[in-house]
Amino acid sequence: MPIDIFDQNFQDSSETKQQTVDVVQLSLQTQKQNINHQYEFENLGISFELSQVLEAHSITKPTLIQQLSIKQINLHSSLIVSPTASGKTLCFVLPSLQHLTQNPQPFHSIFLAPTRELAQQIFDQVSCYSRTFGLQPCLITGGQSISLQTGQLRDGPYIIVATPGRLASIIRSIQSDISTYFENNQFLVLDEADFFFTDDTQFNDDLTTIIQHLPKTKKVVLATASNNFLLNQFAELHQYQKIISPSFRIPQNILQHFKIVPQDFQASSYLAFFLSILTGIDVANKNDGKPQNKNVLNTKIRQGIVFAESGEQAEIYNRLLNQLNFKSVALHGKMKQDDRFLSIQQFRLGQALILVATDLASRGLDIPKVDFIFQMNIPKSDTYLHRIGRVGRSGQNGTSMIFMKANEFLFKDNIEADHNITIPELINFNNWCWNGKIDNFNEDWLIREVFPKVSKAELTAKMDIQMENIGERINRKKSFYK
Repeated sequence: MPIDIFDQNFQDSSETKQQTVDVVQLSLQTQKQNINHQYEFENLGISFELSQVLEAHSITKPTLIQQLSIKQINLHSSLIVSPTASGKTLCFVLPSLQHLTQNPQPFHSIFLAPTRELAQQIFDQVSCYSRTFGLQPCLITGGQSISLQTGQLRDGPYIIVATPGRLASIIRSIQSDISTYFENNQFLVLDEADFFFTDDTQFNDDLTTIIQHLPKTKKVVLATASNNFLLNQFAELHQYQKIISPSFRIPQNILQHFKIVPQDFQASSYLAFFLSILTGIDVANKNDGKPQNKNVLNTKIRQGIVFAESGEQAEIYNRLLNQLNFKSVALHGKMKQDDRFLSIQQFRLGQALILVATDLASRGLDIPKVDFIFQMNIPKSDTYLHRIGRVGRSGQNGTSMIFMKANEFLFKDNIEADHNITIPELINFNNWCWNGKIDNFNEDWLIREVFPKVSKAELTAKMDIQMENIGERINRKKSFYK
C-alpha cells in the first residue's frame, strides 16, 4: 500500500496527534518491568460484567500483549506487533466492547480482515462475548447474498466484521450519503495489517473507499504478527503508538527442517512418504486406510496442514491424498464459499486429518490441534512466519517441513536471517518429530516403492480435475444459448 494513501483519512485529529507525540515508546526493558502475572482484566479497565463473560469462556488472565495494549488502544491509534496465538484479537475486541457497553452506538467498530475465513473467526469470537450485552455483530464477506448484507448494514449494527472488497462494494452501491452511517465510528481495526500494505491496487481501492467515509476522530488499530517496512514506516509517519511484544520470535517448541526434492514431479511422493511416517498409513502397499506402518514416529499425532503454492496444486494434493487413504480436505480461493467453510469445520472437528490449503490458511486461523505442517514451496520470509504460526499453538510441540529445490537456498537464507533462526536439512529421522525415532531415510526405496503408487494417484487427480473443468465449460455454453 502506498504510504500516502491514507494521508487525509488515517491521520489523528490535531488534539489526538499531540497526545500520540507525547507517548513514550515501550522499550523491551520497560515492557518486562510492566508485566504482572497476577494482572486481572479489571486492572486493564475491563468491567466486572465483561470479565465474567471472559471467565465463562475459560479466559481468566490477560496475556502479555493484552496487558501492554488494552488500556493504550482506548487512548491512541496503535500498531500492535505480537506472535500468532498471543491473544491479539482480544486486544482490540475488549476495548471496543467495553466502550460499547457504556455508550452503545451503531457503526461503533469496524474490524477488517484480509480473508473470509479470518473474518468469520473474528465474528464468531466477537459474538461469544457480545451477545450477553445485546451487541450482536454483523458479518460482511464475499460468497454470501450482497442484498441481505446491505440490509444488515442499513439496520445499523454496533460492530461490523468484514473483508474490504465486499464492504466497499456495498458502500458504493448505497446511493444515499453513506458517511452519515459511519459518523459514530470510534474504532477501525486492520487485522493482519501487513497484508493490507501491499501493491494490490484493488485492495487499496477498496480500503480507501471505506476509510473515506469514516470520521477522522476514529482510533485506528493495526494488528500483525509480522512488521514489514511499509507498515512500520506508515506507523511512524502518522505517529502511531507502537506496542511490540518482547517475545516476538518463532517458538522453540517448533522443530523446523527442510528437505531437498530432486525433481518437481517427486514432491507428492515425498509428501505421501512423510505423512505415512507420521500417521502410520502405508502408502507403499494396499490397505484399508488404517495405520499399518511399524515405523510410526509418533502415535499421538493429531492433525496437520499442507501448504500449496496455488489453488490448483492444493486441489491436486488433496485428491491424491484422499486416494491414498489420508482423510484430507482442501481450502483455496477457487472453492465456493460454502465448501470453504465446510472444509474448515470438518478440520476443526477432527473429521479430516489433513488440511491442504493455499496461504488462505496461513493467516490468523486458530486451529489448536495442528501438530505438523508441510510446505510444498519455500515461501517469502513473512509468509513463513504466518505459516509456521499455525502449528505449536498454546505451547504444544509442533513440526514444520519445507520441500525445496536445490537452487532455492537463497530464499531459505533470507528466512533464517530475518527471523534469527536456523533451518537444518533433514538427514535422518532421529528426533525429527517430538519423541520420535526411525531409521535413516532411504531415497532409493521411496522412488522404487512409493513413487509408482503416488504418481498414479496424482495422474488420476489431474484427469478428474480436467474433466470437471471441461464439464463446467460445456454447462456454461449451454446456459448461454438457452
